[in-house]
Amino acid sequence: VYAVITDNAGNEIQTDTIQFKVDDEIPVIEGSDSDYDVWQTIAKLEFDTYDELSGLKYINVTDADGNLIEHHVDKVEDGVSYCYFETAKKGTYYIIVSDKAGNINKKEITITKVSNETPECPTVTIEPKEANGNNGWYTTVPSAVIGYVTSTSDHTPVTTKYQLWKEGDDVYNATTLPDTDNSYSVSIPGDGIYNLKTWSESATGIQCENEHEYQVKVDTVSPKIDFKATKGSGSTIVVNYTVTDT
Repeated sequence: VYAVITDNAGNEIQTDTIQFKVDDEIPVIEGSDSDYDVWQTIAKLEFDTYDELSGLKYINVTDADGNLIEHHVDKVEDGVSYCYFETAKKGTYYIIVSDKAGNINKKEITITKVSNETPECPTVTIEPKEANGNNGWYTTVPSAVIGYVTSTSDHTPVTTKYQLWKEGDDVYNATTLPDTDNSYSVSIPGDGIYNLKTWSESATGIQCENEHEYQVKVDTVSPKIDFKATKGSGSTIVVNYTVTDT
């Protein structure tokens, strides 16, 4: 803007040009929606931002408490900054962008499906706890009660799985326990040596640190004795017997 001033005698003077810069529009933030549908151990949230008038001054990412979260600028192309940040923590995050004119835009992002927490391992109790036979054998069929975990410390869903197989047989696919209760009773099929393995796994695929494996020995059948008597010499009788135990 400049002015031309003319007096009554016709003399003119032109002022210096003064430039006015007006930017009343906030920067544009485009990218990640309010949530991700797939569970991840690390969530990578991508966004791009730009300001067509005065240009960008700064870009910040914070958590709900206002703590700065490290973000990265992949590239700047035609005035657009392509950025991302990563997190393993659920919560609300804010992308805050200011242009050089002082206009600020703030975008809220809520992340719920992310966790790198390791779940606790399930517990296993054999009932009865002590074998009622010799050398660790049960003479009655016991049961195994699995106390399982339903979530991690950051409330990520957890499933508990187990495998039960007879010694010498193939190991079958794992069975996932229902999440309707806090414990589950596994029936031992009968006589034999059985192996039970159980573990927990979070929705992000992280398993508990140690798989628990137990061995249960069951023998409910008493030994079988077969007698056979034959006449010996004179007045003697010879008794033969065979003892079998399956």
